[in-house]
Amino acid sequence: MITLIHGDDIATSRNYLQKLRSEASGIVLLDGEKSNIEEIAQNISGTTLFGDAPTIIIENLLVGKKKKDLQDQIIAYLKSNKDVKVIFWEDAVVSKTAYAKLPKVESHEFSLPKSLFSFLDNIYPNNARLIPLFHQALEGSEPEMLFFMMTRQIRLLLAVLEPSPDAIDEMKRLTWQLPKLQKQARLFGKENLLKTHAKLFQIEKGMKTGGLTMSLTGTIDFFLLEL
Repeated sequence: MITLIHGDDIATSRNYLQKLRSEASGIVLLDGEKSNIEEIAQNISGTTLFGDAPTIIIENLLVGKKKKDLQDQIIAYLKSNKDVKVIFWEDAVVSKTAYAKLPKVESHEFSLPKSLFSFLDNIYPNNARLIPLFHQALEGSEPEMLFFMMTRQIRLLLAVLEPSPDAIDEMKRLTWQLPKLQKQARLFGKENLLKTHAKLFQIEKGMKTGGLTMSLTGTIDFFLLEL
C-alpha cells in the first residue's frame, strides 16, 4: 500500500503522519533529499525482526525537478513490487499529475486556507488592506499559526535581500515564488525588514514568557498598524 501525505499545512500533516506511525510496526524513515535508489530499494525489500514487511516513510522526494531521476526510479520499482508499505510525506502540495504515476496511491492533502496566503502576500508598509486581510485569515487559522507564518514570511523576505546559508536551501524550494518575494522585500527595504523582524522576536518572547499585555490577536493588530 502506498500513502501520500502532502500539503502546506505541515503541522496537521505531521500529526497525521505520527498517527500512521503509531499504528505501524517496523518503521524505516528515509530522507528523500539524501537517499538513493539502492538504499530505498534495500529497505523496501527488507523484513522486520518478526518477518513482516517494514513500513517505509520517505520524506520530501516527490517535489523538485532535481530529483526527477530518483523519482522515476522509485516509481518504476514500486510498480514492480506492489506488496509494499510506503508512506511519502511532502512539505508541499504534490500535483495530481505527479502522484498519478504511483501505483494505487492513497492521497491525503493538508492545505492552508487561501486567505492565509493572501494575508502573507500583502504584508508590507502602509497597506490599508492588511488588517482586514488578517481578520479574514483568522476565520480559518489560529492566531498562533498566523504569527508563525508571518515570522517565516519576514525571514524569507530578509533572505531575498541578504541570503544566508540556511535560507538558501529554503529559497531553492520556492523558486516559483521568488519574483513575488523580491517585490515584497523591496516594498520594505532591508532596514525596515530588520526592524520588523526584531519586533516579531519581541512578540514571540512575550508569548513564551507570558509577557504580552493583550491577546495575541490584539498584539498582531497593533504590530500591523505600526508597519
